[in-house]
Amino acid sequence: MFSSVDLLNLTIDKFCLPSDYALAKLLGVTPGLISKHRSKPFGLSDDLALKVADKLEYDPAFVIACVNYERAKSAVQKEVYFRLAALAKLNPERPARLRK
Repeated sequence: MFSSVDLLNLTIDKFCLPSDYALAKLLGVTPGLISKHRSKPFGLSDDLALKVADKLEYDPAFVIACVNYERAKSAVQKEVYFRLAALAKLNPERPARLRK
């Protein structure tokens, strides 16, 4: 499972970005939102998770499951998202219909 911060760091690494400001620009969000995620991780929104999945070329189902796991309040919810992430990870390639 990747946390929101892990996913942001992977994106920075993939694109050799010099700063969170550059990351925000790449993702089309404000630098303040990136800073907010770094200082108090609470799970990326599904929309932002989809942008990150697209940039990383990860299966969106896996990324959405990871961020929802991070946001989950109960152990039951965490278990469901963990299982969904595991199922998505069995097929790590992005579905062909989601490729550009």
